[in-house]
Amino acid sequence: MTEPELNIDDDSSGRDEEDAMLKAGYAGILHQRYPFHPTDTASFNDENSYVLSLEKEYLDIPPNLEFGRLFNSIPEEHRSRLKDIWKLVENNYFEYLEICEDLEQKWTTGVPIDQLGEFSERIVKDSKIMMIPELKNGVRAIVEKSSEKRELRTWKREEKALRKSLYDVTKKYIVSLRLYYEMLLESNPEKRGEDKENEDYVLPKDHQDRDEIVERNRYLRYIDAAHQGIAIGKAAHHGQEKGRMRKTEKLPYIIHGMDVSHATSLDVLPYTLDRGMANLAVIIALVGPIHDVIEDTDLKMEDLFGSQGYLKRLTDAYDSSLDPKIKSGFPTPDTTRDKIKEKVLNLLKPDVFKIVQEVLRLVSHNSQWTDQEKAKAVQQSIPGKETTMKILGITPEKYKGWKADKPDRSNNTFFEFPEETEEKENKSTAFLMRINAMHGVESRQVALIIKLEDRANNILSLDKMKPEKQRSMLRSTTSRVIAWAMLDHDNKNYPLYNALPRCIDTTLKGYEKFMASNPEAITDLDRRYIAELEQWQIDVKRFVVPSKIIAVLKRNRELKSKESQAA
Repeated sequence: MTEPELNIDDDSSGRDEEDAMLKAGYAGILHQRYPFHPTDTASFNDENSYVLSLEKEYLDIPPNLEFGRLFNSIPEEHRSRLKDIWKLVENNYFEYLEICEDLEQKWTTGVPIDQLGEFSERIVKDSKIMMIPELKNGVRAIVEKSSEKRELRTWKREEKALRKSLYDVTKKYIVSLRLYYEMLLESNPEKRGEDKENEDYVLPKDHQDRDEIVERNRYLRYIDAAHQGIAIGKAAHHGQEKGRMRKTEKLPYIIHGMDVSHATSLDVLPYTLDRGMANLAVIIALVGPIHDVIEDTDLKMEDLFGSQGYLKRLTDAYDSSLDPKIKSGFPTPDTTRDKIKEKVLNLLKPDVFKIVQEVLRLVSHNSQWTDQEKAKAVQQSIPGKETTMKILGITPEKYKGWKADKPDRSNNTFFEFPEETEEKENKSTAFLMRINAMHGVESRQVALIIKLEDRANNILSLDKMKPEKQRSMLRSTTSRVIAWAMLDHDNKNYPLYNALPRCIDTTLKGYEKFMASNPEAITDLDRRYIAELEQWQIDVKRFVVPSKIIAVLKRNRELKSKESQAA
C-alpha cells in the first residue's frame, strides 16, 4: 500500500484545507518513525516511543550477526547460499539508508522556501500533530498550494516518489533480513528431534548468537506487520467519504488506529513475544490500525479477506529479487521455496489469517450475523429477551423458535449490571453478545484486548464530546466492557495483559474529570460505577513492565517536560 492519493485542487473551496491538514498529519506520522525521529526529541506519547525504540533496535543489524562475523561458524556447504542472501540484505539496507537520507535532505535543505506562503504556515500552525522543528518547512512544502509554482510542483513530485520508494524498499529490506535470520536458524527437518547428537543446523545449535537471532526475527515480524497495518488503515480511512479526520481533533483518523495499535503493543508484547508468541504480535499489529475500517469506510470484509483481498496481497508481498535467494540448505519436498514462504516468511499464515478475520468481525458493529450465530445469541440471551431481539433485529416468533429451554446463566456482567446503557445502538452489549456467541477463544481474547484499548484511547479525548456522550461512554465502558473483562473473561488462561488495567485506570480518570466539570450529571449509578472501578483497580492483575521499557518511557517523559518548559 503506497501513500494515499490526495490530488488537491488548488481552486476547490470545500476540501483543500482538510486535505492539507491530512497531509500535514501523514507527514508528522512519518517523521515520528525511525530513522527520521531525532534521539533528543520527544515522541507523540509513551506508546509511540516504545514502538520507535523497537524500530531503532531491530531495524539495524548488530555487528556480531553480520555474515563475515558468522562465517567460520557456518558449515562450508551452507556458506555460498548464506553469502548470497547477505549480499541482498546489504544492498537493500544501503538502498534503505540512501532513500532515508534523500528524503531527510528533501525535507530540510531541499525545500524551495521562497515558494511557501501563508496557507501552509497556517496549516502547520493549526495542526495538532507533533512535528520535528527541523522538518516543518518540509511539511509546509507538502501542503502548500502549487498550481502556479513550478519549482514547488517539481519538489512535490520528487518528494512523493521518494516516499513511495521508502515504503517499497523498507518492506524489501525487512523481508530479506528476516530470510537471512531464518536461514541461519534452519535445521534439517529429516533429522530434527530424532538423533540429538547428529542434528544438522546451519548455525550450530549451541551457538552463542542463536537466541539473539530468534529474538530479532520475532520483533522484525512484528515491525513488518505493524508497517503494513498502518499503511492499509491510513489508505482506507483516507478514502472514506466522511470523518477522514477524527471528530474530536484535527488529526487524521489513522492516528486513533495507530494509538490503539501502539498501546496494545506496549501492553502485550513484553509478556508474549519473548515467550515465543510471535503470531499474537502479528495479529495485534495488523488489527489495531484497521479495527474501525469496516465500520467507517466503504471497505467490506470481502475486500480485505477475499481471494483478491488487500490484506494478504499486501502483507505477504515479495520483491522479485528475493525469490532466487529462497533456497533451503536441506532440500526436501517440505523445504521448497513456496513451503519456506508459507512456513516462515508469510505473516498471514492460515491460522493467523483466520484470527485476524474473526477479530475484525467481532469489533465491527456492522458486520453481519449468520443465522447460526443469531440462534446461539438467542439461546444465551445474556442481556435479556427484549435487548437480544432488538440487537439482532428479530421478531418474537423467531426468538421463540430459536430459544433454548433454559437461558444461559453462565455470565455475571448482566446480573451485576442489569441496567440499560445510554449507548447508541447498544454497541457494547452487542459486542459482548458477539464474543459470547462467536468464534474461538483466541479470537475473543484479542477482540477484547482491542476493545479495551479502543475505549481507553477514546476516553482520553472525552472532554471534546458533549456531556451526555461522555457519560454514556463512561457508563458503557464500566458496566459492559470492563465488567465483562473482570467478571466473565477467562483471565487465567487467556490474559488481557495490561490492556485491562489501562482501561480501568483511564476510565476512572475520565470519570473524575467528568465529575469535576459536570457535577450535576453524576447520579447514584455513576457513584456506584466509580466505586466498582476503584475496587477493580486494586483487584486487577498488573503485569510488571520490564526495566528496559521503563527507561524508554521515562526518557520520553523527560524530553516532553523539557520541551514543554522551553515552549
